[in-house]
Amino acid sequence: MKAKDIFNFLINPFNKFAGWQAFGIGLIFLLISGYVGALSGVYFDGVIDAHFYHKYDYKMSIVFIVINIISLTILMSLAGILFSKKFRFIDILGTMTLAQAPSIFIALLGFLINEQILSDININPFAILNYGIFIIYTIACLPFIIWKIVLMYYGFSVSCNIKGTKNMIIFITILVLSEILSKILAYAIYFYI
Repeated sequence: MKAKDIFNFLINPFNKFAGWQAFGIGLIFLLISGYVGALSGVYFDGVIDAHFYHKYDYKMSIVFIVINIISLTILMSLAGILFSKKFRFIDILGTMTLAQAPSIFIALLGFLINEQILSDININPFAILNYGIFIIYTIACLPFIIWKIVLMYYGFSVSCNIKGTKNMIIFITILVLSEILSKILAYAIYFYI
């Protein structure tokens, strides 16, 4: 396999994997990401972001992940109903689940940050400047966040068969709305659990 083919597969595996197959593979990645995140203190409490919490557990980690998938799937399905001539719910569910696979790397990078660093930053946000490792962590996470967004974009494009500028506008709108919805649901659950 050529380097270009590998790159294309990494940013758009949805020509080979969609529907139930993508959902199954993505679910494995998410369960591992949730477990590793719970150990490292990284929780995916938003569709495209993550935060450190050392007071949660694996169950809460999975709850956040499920909220993200539900937020993405529902809103992207609504976009599919409104703007696509044909789409299948399972394709959106599968591609959005698999698109979260890079989260595993963000969770692994969380082991670089210890509780003392987090405690100092919580007391004084400018303490970040005293911890080069936190800055390195943040910079190291950016490519994986971008990768997730690219995967979501291609997953949406393939699932709903929408192309061009229209696709980009719809996708960005849905992504922002999904992030807002996931945050609202995550914090609502946080206060009740």
